[in-house]
Amino acid sequence: MSDDDEFRAQVLLAPEPAAAAQARSFIRETLRNCDISLSDSATDDAVLLASELVANAVQYAGTSLEVGCRLITGAIEVTVTDRHPSRTLPDEPRPPAEDDFAERGRGLTLPSALASSWGVTYTGAAKTVWFRVALDGAADTSGIPADALAPRPSE
Repeated sequence: MSDDDEFRAQVLLAPEPAAAAQARSFIRETLRNCDISLSDSATDDAVLLASELVANAVQYAGTSLEVGCRLITGAIEVTVTDRHPSRTLPDEPRPPAEDDFAERGRGLTLPSALASSWGVTYTGAAKTVWFRVALDGAADTSGIPADALAPRPSE
């Protein structure tokens, strides 16, 4: 598949604990079915990040969710959209939890550590948290301002 081909997949999820597992399966299956060069490590990062963002949305927004995956130039972009735009994200991710084995507390530190770039887009009706994982050999796009990269959530 070339970067000029339009590749896009999405799934709607209910705001329930099973949504994170459904998002993991969706992202892994979507990436498996598209003809791109993405390492196992990059695939694992995308699956982990999608799962974490969906779990955060279930916990804090409590609305239906749309998870999207698309191929852009040099990267895979994953979006998680909820319908609670008034729940804003903090400007800076919190430091990791003191307990290395804690099950919670790493949500926004993960995209900073694993994604090529990430950000948040707000509209009157929705909030979209997105991240990009570079394809093998692709340039890192983390220096590009988030506003220039932000996807437009579907409404």
